[in-house]
Amino acid sequence: MPAKFIDSIDREEPAIVSIESLPGEGDRALVAAAKGGNLQAFEVLVERHEQMIFSLAWRMTRNREDAEDVVQQSLQKAFLHLKKFEGESLFSTWLTRIAINEVLMLLRRKRGSREVLINDSTEGDGALALKIPDSGQSPEDGYSQRERQQILFSALNELPHGTRRAIQLRELDE
Repeated sequence: MPAKFIDSIDREEPAIVSIESLPGEGDRALVAAAKGGNLQAFEVLVERHEQMIFSLAWRMTRNREDAEDVVQQSLQKAFLHLKKFEGESLFSTWLTRIAINEVLMLLRRKRGSREVLINDSTEGDGALALKIPDSGQSPEDGYSQRERQQILFSALNELPHGTRRAIQLRELDE
């Protein structure tokens, strides 16, 4: 048996009596029901418009993951701010504007951090050269350090056993 829903906000709009009646309702009635707390009405609005938002986001970002993020953020904002929707325009127009704003914000954030694939950096004339500093020792420093260690160990080996052990405990083993 279907769940019963009654529109308690706007009595001028037809009341939504069952979940089966939702897909046939116009956006205006669904928005009114969703404003009244009917989550199924908002779900129907989402089902109706999410593909349109995804297509818009895909065209603007050219990236599937970014487009999916935009859809999620847009629908979340629409849900949170649904009470502010005055109905002067179509719900789809309002939702499209939210999605466009989300895409623009995403593109602004990404503008500062450009991703470059390692394979891309070696090909082409205009490719960015990756300059990753080597945090390791230079070969000269490594050789000098090994040479100092050899001199130190040979000098330690010439000391008497007790003195050598005291220096080793104090300086090397702390």
